Amino acid sequence: MGSRLTTTDDVIRDTDCLEVDDAIAAVQMGAVRTRAAVPACLSNASPTTLFGDSMEGSARHWASVGTREWFYSQDQNPYLIDMRYATSGTDNLWGNDGNRAGAPGMAMRRGVKLPALSAAAPVSYTVRFNHAYGFWPVAGGPTADGGVVEFSVDGGAHWRGVTQARWARAGGYHGYSGVMAAGTDNPLAGSRAFVGHSAGYLTSRFDISDLAGRSVKLRFRVAQVSKDPGDPGDYGWFIDDVSITSCPALPGPRITAVGPGNRSVAVRWAAVAGASSYQVTSIPDGRTCTTSRTRCTVRELRNGVRYRFRVRALSPGRETGVSLSRRLAVPTARIVPA
Repeated sequence: MGSRLTTTDDVIRDTDCLEVDDAIAAVQMGAVRTRAAVPACLSNASPTTLFGDSMEGSARHWASVGTREWFYSQDQNPYLIDMRYATSGTDNLWGNDGNRAGAPGMAMRRGVKLPALSAAAPVSYTVRFNHAYGFWPVAGGPTADGGVVEFSVDGGAHWRGVTQARWARAGGYHGYSGVMAAGTDNPLAGSRAFVGHSAGYLTSRFDISDLAGRSVKLRFRVAQVSKDPGDPGDYGWFIDDVSITSCPALPGPRITAVGPGNRSVAVRWAAVAGASSYQVTSIPDGRTCTTSRTRCTVRELRNGVRYRFRVRALSPGRETGVSLSRRLAVPTARIVPA
């Protein structure tokens, strides 16, 4: 946050400790923008909430990690500015986009256990949150700073970033908007992220169905470059109404056969009623193959590596169905006769 009022073609940045509501209106973060409603479930079915936090009251599900740049909006921050800008109630999380290189975060204190998948009652698991952001720079420069979402399934010992595929599987609602510039001192330089200015609150959701049976923690980070001492950075990230829900889903395809080849594996499965296409994913490496048929060959694999494969049933307006079993196969180079 800054100490002067600077005007550019499309952004006015906070200075002189203006009230945050006025400052947000000046950069159009609070402007009403027509956006498609983001359903809790793609099929408009009623979700089951496993975790929900509106950031109100005394419950503190989140803790700042790294450099102290994340706060509950109702708490005093070093910048002495009221950063309450919520979509429900009055309170929210806020991560500052300052002038020191780093990627401070706000992480869940405790994980949320996702029940194991069941063939009798197939569901998908989704993370959904409301957020608004303003990341540096502001006037046509490279997108140096940004916001990223990560998850952990081992209590926070290791973290993984949310991929484009996860946003897409949950309907493609407001996933990452760009890439942070490479070659900077931003520790996450070159990564996909929310960048620029959101022009108001939006709702994002991503799929975590493949993490069923595990305990999941979430983390939000503002990744930023170092700036001149007089550069105040930007508004940062406002987050509200975070939830983890389950929704009724298509049944998971039953894998019937796998056939290893040279740097490839052919996978077959039984058809799922209502599915318009299928996606096969290799574990590890995350190679994918998408088809409307019930067989597909996953390529560009490594010979000699043990792979498992998971098949998803896809249909517009429906939650994806995930195969319960993950079949094992080892690609092997073909033997050419002498």
